[in-house]
Amino acid sequence: MRVKADDRLAEQETVLRWDQLTNEAVLYTADERLSKRLIRKGFAPKKTHKDSAGDDTGWDFSLNKGDFSMDAGRGKVRLSPVRRTREKRSDEQEIQSQQA
Repeated sequence: MRVKADDRLAEQETVLRWDQLTNEAVLYTADERLSKRLIRKGFAPKKTHKDSAGDDTGWDFSLNKGDFSMDAGRGKVRLSPVRRTREKRSDEQEIQSQQA
């Protein structure tokens, strides 16, 4: 399905669902530009939603409390992959020590 330029700039849903008991969040977005930005920052999509033609229409990302900060007064959400990178490194080190 070919998308017109105006359709790409139309409203794209983004939802941040945060579980305060586990400090985990799921960010769903239908905005392709936002999903590409998250991927560039080091976040991998947990799930990709597709339409009947097989085109990507939405992405789910798993986040931890330390992965983002919110400024409700300004309507800004900042995402930082720093914690995820540290966790990935520690996981890789653990795997290497188990193999040794």
